[in-house]
Amino acid sequence: MNALASVKRRKKLSVQYLTWYIHSLFGLKLSLLLSVVLISGGLAVVDREIDWLIYPEMRAKEQLDQIPLNPGEVADKLKAYDPSLSVYYIRTFPGQPYMATLVDIDRPDGSWALLWLNPYTAEIQGELDIQSPGHFLSQLHGNLFLPYGRMIVNFTGVLVLVGLITGLIAFPKFWRYFFRPPRTGNMRVFLGDLHKLVGLWSLWIVLFIGVSGTWWFYQYPLVTDLSAPNLLKNTRPSKPILTHEQMAETPDFKSGAELFRAVQTAYPNITFTTFSPPEHNSEPYTFRGLAGEWLVTNWASNKIYVNPYTAEVVLADKITDVSGGQRVDMALSSLHYGNWGYGSADLPVKIAWSIGGLAMGFLSISGMLIYYKRARKAGKKLKKYAFAGKYIPQLNTAEGQRKWRILRPWGGPMGNLKYLNIALMVGIVIGIPSFFEATPPEIGHKYPEQALGPWKISAFASANDEDTPPIVAGTNATLKVNIPYEAYKNIKFIYARVNKPRRLRAPGALIHGMVGVKHVHLPIPKRAKPGSELWITAETWDGQFYQTHWPLFPDQLEQ
Repeated sequence: MNALASVKRRKKLSVQYLTWYIHSLFGLKLSLLLSVVLISGGLAVVDREIDWLIYPEMRAKEQLDQIPLNPGEVADKLKAYDPSLSVYYIRTFPGQPYMATLVDIDRPDGSWALLWLNPYTAEIQGELDIQSPGHFLSQLHGNLFLPYGRMIVNFTGVLVLVGLITGLIAFPKFWRYFFRPPRTGNMRVFLGDLHKLVGLWSLWIVLFIGVSGTWWFYQYPLVTDLSAPNLLKNTRPSKPILTHEQMAETPDFKSGAELFRAVQTAYPNITFTTFSPPEHNSEPYTFRGLAGEWLVTNWASNKIYVNPYTAEVVLADKITDVSGGQRVDMALSSLHYGNWGYGSADLPVKIAWSIGGLAMGFLSISGMLIYYKRARKAGKKLKKYAFAGKYIPQLNTAEGQRKWRILRPWGGPMGNLKYLNIALMVGIVIGIPSFFEATPPEIGHKYPEQALGPWKISAFASANDEDTPPIVAGTNATLKVNIPYEAYKNIKFIYARVNKPRRLRAPGALIHGMVGVKHVHLPIPKRAKPGSELWITAETWDGQFYQTHWPLFPDQLEQ
C-alpha cells in the first residue's frame, strides 16, 4: 500500500514539474519580448486618455444648458468653415462630456491629422499630428516597429495562453490562495507568493489576451501565409454603390443635419457617433453607431448607408445580422483591447483593462526575478525524478542533450534565446525613429498640369521606392489626380484609363477619394508599350464630357 502511494506521489510530482517546466520555458525564454508587449498593451488601452492629459485641444468643458452637435451638424459647420477640407470621418463622444469632437482629415501630401472641435459649436480647438505619445504606445504594442511585428505580437498570445494553462496545473488547488497575503520571510518567497496572487486576480485578462491573441495568430500568419483553413467567413455586406436611378440629375446634396435626422428617425434605438462622407458621387454616406450591444467597438458597430441626394437608407448593416463566428470575433477584439465600454462606461472599462495588462507585464518581470532564486533548486528536483528523459526520450541522445542545454529553463532565464530577445529589443529601438519621421517626399512621376475642359489638372504616379518604376506593364499603378476645388461642384465622375476609351460610356477606372486627395489604382495592361497614353475623362452633371491625355511612360513625356 505504501509502495503504491509512493508511485502515485512520484507520478503527481512529475506531471506537476513537467507543467512547471513548460510554464517556465514559455514565460522565461522570451520574457523580454513578453514584457514589452504586455506593458505597452496595458498602456495602449488608455492611449487616447494619455493624449487627453497632454493635449488641451482634446478636452471639452461640459455645458449643461446646451446639447452637443451631432455628427451631421458638425459636418455642416465644417463645410461652411472650409469646404476644401478632406474629411475622412467625424466622431462624437456621447456620454463622455470631457472629450472634444474628433475629425480625421487627409492632406494632399498623403499624411493625415486630427482636428479637435468644440462639441457644442464645432469651433476648431486645434490640429494634432498622429505622432502622439498615445499613438506611439499603440503602434509599439501593435507591431513593435519591426518587420512582421504584427505576427510576433500575435505569437505572444500563444505564449500567454500556454502560460495560463500550465501555471494553473503547476499550482495545485490554486483557488485556495485568492485571499492569502504574500509571505514576507525572504525576497524569493515574497515574490513567489505575489506572482501567484497577481496571477490569480489577473486570470480574467490573461484568458482574454491569451485566447484572442492565439486566435489572431491562427489568422495571421497561419491562414494568410500558410494556407490553414479559414474558419471565419465575412458575411457583412460591402459598401453599396448607388444606381443611376438612385442618383439625382443635379448635385443637390442633403445637408449633414438632414441626413442625420433621417437615419435617426429610421433607427431611433441606435446612438450614432461616427459620420463618413462618400469618396465619389455614387457612394452613400456612412453612419456608425451602437444600440447597446455588448462587446462591440465603434468601428465594428452598426453601419447605416444613406443616399446623399434623398436621405433614404440604402442599406443597413446591423450587428444582429452578422454570423455567429463574426460575432465571436468582434467580442474577442473588444475583450482584448478593452474598448467596448459604451458612453460613460468607456473610461472605467479601459482603466480595468489597463490595470490588468500592466499586471500581466508584472507577471513576466516577476517570473524572471523569481527564477534567479528558485529555478536551480527546481532543476535539481526535475533531474531527481528524471521526468525529462521519461516524457521526452529524445533528450537522452547526444543531439538531444545539446538542444536541452540551449532550451532548458535554468542556466539563465532566457538560456541561449537571450540573443533573440536582445536582437528583438535592438530591432525595436532601431525602428522607433520611423514613427517620428515626417511623410517622405513621394517617389514617382508627375504628369504636368494641362487643360481638362475649363479646368487645369495634373497627376502623379507614385512608386513603392526609388528602384521601382512608377509605371510597369501588367501591374496596378497608384495615380493621384490633382483637381481644383472649383471643379468638384461640376464634375460628376472622373476616370483614368490607359489608351483612349473606345466609347465615353466605358471611360476606365473611377477616380475616388476625399476632396483634395483623389486617386485611383490604375491597371496597366500587359500590352502597354512605348506610344501608350494615359487618358483622363471627366463627366459633368449636365452631361458634358471632357478629356485630356499624356504619354503613359515617363521617358516618352520627357522626350
